[in-house]
Amino acid sequence: MATDKTNNNSKPKVGIPRALHYYRFFPFWKTILEEMGAEIVLSPPTNKKIVEEGVQHGYGELCIPLKVYYGHVFNLIENHPELDYLFVPRYVSEVKEGFFCPKFISLPDVIKILPDVPEILNFEVNVKEFPISMSAIELGKQLGNTREQSLKAYEKAQDYYHKYLDFLREGADLNYALRLVRR
Repeated sequence: MATDKTNNNSKPKVGIPRALHYYRFFPFWKTILEEMGAEIVLSPPTNKKIVEEGVQHGYGELCIPLKVYYGHVFNLIENHPELDYLFVPRYVSEVKEGFFCPKFISLPDVIKILPDVPEILNFEVNVKEFPISMSAIELGKQLGNTREQSLKAYEKAQDYYHKYLDFLREGADLNYALRLVRR
């Protein structure tokens, strides 16, 4: 099981901004990180203060969703100084035929240079180049897990993620599906 950077056997605290890919991939992220021994800390749902903070700190040519993401990052930094890590995955390609927006792809690089940001956990989805399980192994290393522990966490996360997608396909409301999978 992983330990935090102070090596006192407590779970490492990982902040996750509740924006962008969160609503699609949170069941996967939550499961893999918790199975690897992390404690998840979420930013609150988007509110006016988060949007204003993101607009204030995001540079001019960013789209509103990315500015909102910045607001969530600043909320986590300001309200959770105990965070050991920030989870900002790099989504390059989810399918072989396309890419995500270049600004989304560069998000981990841009976020890590902001002031007072905890260490960024590396997790890259780039199915054109390598299987996601390889990123799971790298993520596990950062959290002190073995290859076997990381692959087991990945398999469980995949299972939960597919259950979540099934709930959505059956017509469940997004937030309801998130609650069902969180149990």
